[in-house]
Amino acid sequence: DGNVMEKFENLLRTFGDGVSRAKSNKRSDGIERSDVCGGAVVTAESDLNSQQSSRLRYLTVPVDNSSFDSEKLRYFQNDSILAKQQGSASLMQMYFSAFIFFLERHYDEIVKEIMAIDGTIEPLPVKFPRLNTIYKAMIILARIVLRFGLTYNALTKTEATATLHQWEAVIQQVILLTQADSTIIEPYLAFLVALSQGIACREISLASDKISFFEAGNDYHGFRDQENGRLYLRSDKVLVYAQKYYAAIGEKFDSTAAEVGKALLANGISIADNEAGHTRTTKKVNYKDTKSLRMLCIIEPAMAAKLAEIG
Repeated sequence: DGNVMEKFENLLRTFGDGVSRAKSNKRSDGIERSDVCGGAVVTAESDLNSQQSSRLRYLTVPVDNSSFDSEKLRYFQNDSILAKQQGSASLMQMYFSAFIFFLERHYDEIVKEIMAIDGTIEPLPVKFPRLNTIYKAMIILARIVLRFGLTYNALTKTEATATLHQWEAVIQQVILLTQADSTIIEPYLAFLVALSQGIACREISLASDKISFFEAGNDYHGFRDQENGRLYLRSDKVLVYAQKYYAAIGEKFDSTAAEVGKALLANGISIADNEAGHTRTTKKVNYKDTKSLRMLCIIEPAMAAKLAEIG
């Protein structure tokens, strides 16, 4: 729903930038903005197909049934229900109140600690500076939470150190995952990713040679020329596969076979017939002088090298 997505984009920018959208004041003679302090946790059934600028304003944390201890989760859920019935504070409300009290009581020390920590955190090897800003904020928050636990004897120094190492590893993983999701790759590279995945999981079926391919009719997406390191593919079938591959993960793949073919050719990943007056992106494959088919011809070593470049 476009309306919902627009509201969500506004929410992302508000919390991501720490300031609300600019709007005219009541007298219409100036602009008003409200500072926003804090964060927001949003749950969703699937990842959002957001713009790159929006993706860099939030972290996606994939979860499944194994991500939570169901017994502990049930305990806190039951406590929350019971507290509501009794008109009292739940355990989570008490924990958050205690944390706020801790921040107020140790405010000056915590500010000094944040300033000291900030310069010691090694930045991650990411392309987007915003991600390192988020990374630092998450690491600092993790250390403050653990200090809170130490102050009230909820854990020992040894436990705090071990927990910090675990949390840092998780935070780094989530940051790098966000970078991967935020990196917009060219359509022909996206096509190669889908192609390689399809071949690896055998969803793209390749005959062992040209004879098997032509004898089998439409059973295959193409065939492999082992001797020359070539993949001969029916461009219509592999393009449909690429569209389905990205649709399954909530992405769009809108490029045409001609657009992908030209880009593959220009980047030295495919070869095509050179005909005067015609811009070809495919090669004509003949069989027994009775059958012929124009096919996308991928140079396998060149495809592997390009995929290695983009990780």
